[in-house]
Amino acid sequence: MRKKIRNTLVFALSFGLLFLLGFYIYLRNGIDSVMTPAKQEKVFASIQAAPALPESFYEQYEKINPNGLERGYTASLLSRFFGKPKPCACETIYVHPGYFDAYNRFAPPIFMYEATRKVGGKKCLDFALQKINFANGAMGVVAASKQYFQKDLASLTDSEVLDLLLMMENSSYFNLLREKGRERLEQRKAVLLRK
Repeated sequence: MRKKIRNTLVFALSFGLLFLLGFYIYLRNGIDSVMTPAKQEKVFASIQAAPALPESFYEQYEKINPNGLERGYTASLLSRFFGKPKPCACETIYVHPGYFDAYNRFAPPIFMYEATRKVGGKKCLDFALQKINFANGAMGVVAASKQYFQKDLASLTDSEVLDLLLMMENSSYFNLLREKGRERLEQRKAVLLRK
């Protein structure tokens, strides 16, 4: 009986590892199946061209997601299997199906893997913050900075930068112009700063 259980466990573990290896190979080589090389070049060039954020944005982002700027997408994906997701910064990019020439359910993970590999976490964060809707008519981090703090990005305090980064997660939930949104934001910041 023990031998049968051991054989079953070995088979299940082998099958699981084989599946993970196959998926990793698919992630590594799948970008050409969902985007033409011309579209890849265009999309990744636009991410690369996003204006760099002040250094305080990267420092505060690390409080929200430690090592997120350096973490690869493969490590991020594996962390989900162990029950404690640790996202990489490239997951902040909203992957619209319009990016893809052929869409399948694995297209976004393939794109994230390739973005992490080609442009890196900082550029993904730069790009995402330029495109995110921060509510109340503020599209992008520059408009949000002016809308909520009447400042340019370089003049923001660390606390204000953290506010904007948290709003990126859910701008309507953490809406700075509503009392309840401000309370939620302060509660979330308090939890982060206690870590």
